[in-house]
Amino acid sequence: EPQQTKTPGIVVQIAQAARKRQREPQIWSNLLDQALATHGELSPQDMASVLWSMSEARFLHEALIDEFVRSLSFRANVKAMVTAMLAVDRLGLPTDSLRAPFLQQLSGQCEELSFGDLRRVLMALARCWKHCAPVQRELLRELCDAIAEQAANCDPRDLVAIPQHLGRLQYLHAGLLSTSATAVSLLVSSRLSVLPLDMLRAMDGFLMLAPIIEIPTGRQEVLTLSSKCGLLGARLLEEASNDDLWRVGSQLP
Repeated sequence: EPQQTKTPGIVVQIAQAARKRQREPQIWSNLLDQALATHGELSPQDMASVLWSMSEARFLHEALIDEFVRSLSFRANVKAMVTAMLAVDRLGLPTDSLRAPFLQQLSGQCEELSFGDLRRVLMALARCWKHCAPVQRELLRELCDAIAEQAANCDPRDLVAIPQHLGRLQYLHAGLLSTSATAVSLLVSSRLSVLPLDMLRAMDGFLMLAPIIEIPTGRQEVLTLSSKCGLLGARLLEEASNDDLWRVGSQLP
């Protein structure tokens, strides 16, 4: 499907309202009514963007959500579907109607996706776990194999959230866990800048994974690394400004 060269005005207006933290219900209702009325002219990415703006504002428009989810389930690409899944989950709604066709589309296609898209897919599957049935292990293996293969020479900060994703999914992929643990170890011991929330997420992931690691030495290594992440995260929080602390709090699940 050809990409639009210009984002429709209503999509821009909705995104601006979200950025300005507009909280007036009537304004949101009017904007979303307009988006729903013109949804046939919107691309999958446009619809996903509208859903994401809604999730930022925590505003529900049931008719729009139903129509956009129905449309996206038939014609969305990976980026649009991931954004939509995260937005719907963020609104506290089930994502099964998006997730099922997405997983069917994804199977056998992981090798064709970019490193960034692969990580976003894993993040979406992990964050939406509360409202969904378990992901098929064969698909998780395919996804994690592809991420591990493309992770060579990447910025270690690109892998810091991987342990939490694996932990939420309760999926132990030895290769990806080893790669991400090495990256986190480098962050702990280096001078690279890292966000406190990322360290806390890594700590959380290692703690969730430790009980399913059968080899005692491996389990202890993961727990030790988790403790180091916690110490670094706590130190970074002590040094953070009030604005940074509010930002961390707003991103906690």
